[in-house]
Amino acid sequence: MPYNKKTHHYIDKAFIAKCEKKPILINTSRGAVAKTEDLIFALENEQIGGLCIDVYEDEPLDKGEQNSLGMYKKLVAYDNVIATSHIAGWTWEAKEKMINILVDKIDHWQKG
Repeated sequence: MPYNKKTHHYIDKAFIAKCEKKPILINTSRGAVAKTEDLIFALENEQIGGLCIDVYEDEPLDKGEQNSLGMYKKLVAYDNVIATSHIAGWTWEAKEKMINILVDKIDHWQKG
């Protein structure tokens, strides 16, 4: 899901309340698509079955513009939360694709 004005805090208390079943949420798009405070509320109140996340409203987490570092520590401390850093661009396939794009751009630039 792209991040824009329409998707800012798309996943919030209201969104979670509309779910018919207890969902497991996965956010690997952009951090601000999900409201951190509401994710913690949903975990505390067992409104979601779990959370998988690799993007955060603040990156780095100690940036503190949206939430405190303590809030992120609380979020990732739940047993039903899997939290990693956003590393999709660090796979061998992604690196190979970046190299190919760069080579194509250099070739295009050299040819004028």
